[in-house]
Amino acid sequence: AAPAAAAGGGRTRGRRALDDGDDAAYRERMERWRAEAGGAPESVDADEYDQEVDEVVEFEGGFKVPGVLWDRLFEYQQTCVRWLWELHCQGVGGIIGDEM
Repeated sequence: AAPAAAAGGGRTRGRRALDDGDDAAYRERMERWRAEAGGAPESVDADEYDQEVDEVVEFEGGFKVPGVLWDRLFEYQQTCVRWLWELHCQGVGGIIGDEM
């Protein structure tokens, strides 16, 4: 069996999630993640949570982060995600020297 992807248990083939670039598969994976996480946290209004799950932060080149996750990152973590995506788009690697 293929290993589970780090975000939401998506299926992988090699190092790439099968839903990369496939909006329907991405939404299905996010719904599965939400169901496995037990639905909306008690501290969040369910309607607000549903809206957050549907919202997606999309970067140039197609990289998507669920809004519910993005909004919980600190500003420096968001900067790091942007930077790593830019490096990926350039075909180069990078190292994060922080306890993120």
